[in-house]
Amino acid sequence: MSGLAADAKGRRRITFLDEARGLCIVCMVFFHTFYDLAYIFNFQIGYTLHNFFLPAQPFFAGAFIAICGVCCRLSKSNFKRSGIIAAAAAIVTVVTLVLSEFNIVEPIYFGILHLLASSVFIFAVLRPLLDKIHPAAGIAACILLTVLLLNIQDGEIGIGSVGITFNSNTPELLALPFGIGKTRLYASDYFPLLPWIFIFFAGTFLGKYFTSDKLPEFFYKRHFPPLHIIGRHSLLIYILHQPIIYGLLVLINHIIERIA
Repeated sequence: MSGLAADAKGRRRITFLDEARGLCIVCMVFFHTFYDLAYIFNFQIGYTLHNFFLPAQPFFAGAFIAICGVCCRLSKSNFKRSGIIAAAAAIVTVVTLVLSEFNIVEPIYFGILHLLASSVFIFAVLRPLLDKIHPAAGIAACILLTVLLLNIQDGEIGIGSVGITFNSNTPELLALPFGIGKTRLYASDYFPLLPWIFIFFAGTFLGKYFTSDKLPEFFYKRHFPPLHIIGRHSLLIYILHQPIIYGLLVLINHIIERIA
């Protein structure tokens, strides 16, 4: 995800995207820290903070996914990006599977990196068709589809009482990647294609407005360099932050036990 805002035609880098992505990464790091404090180290403060910030998690995760979609319009090769993200996702799955054998973490089978790798690839394949859709119409359709599919894991499609239900005991092959019904392999980091891919596609339609190189100067200037740096190296940070957090918490927990 690093460098996703780089433009394929030599146009100015849209620094705002880096900073916005960096802010989302910071939110994810804090959220995962609270999760580890609660569900791995059993600190009460972790449960309190995790539950307090839980309602906000879909929003900063959704913003991160949408930004990735925007950057698809600015990338030199989305097939290459998809491959890089897929490799990172595979590493995350393998590492968490190994650590799960020691009851350290839950294995991640289809987390946010798996979602982004799949979405970027699908966009690259469908781009000729998607380019024919007006951006405003595309964004509106994606928002509507996201709302309609919010409860698809529970076997519901629709809004409130206006909708349909279906048997959510779907095969694992569909439940895991697509989110159609419950999955036995659910983990804390689980982002199925439905409905999240439509948040991503909304970003790709929004991204059409970012290709003109005529945005207000605000979008090209650096406002907070640390966020810009984090945003530029978001993929590496996302891969490394959990091992680092876990190591620090092990050290802190050991110190607390020694003092107590």
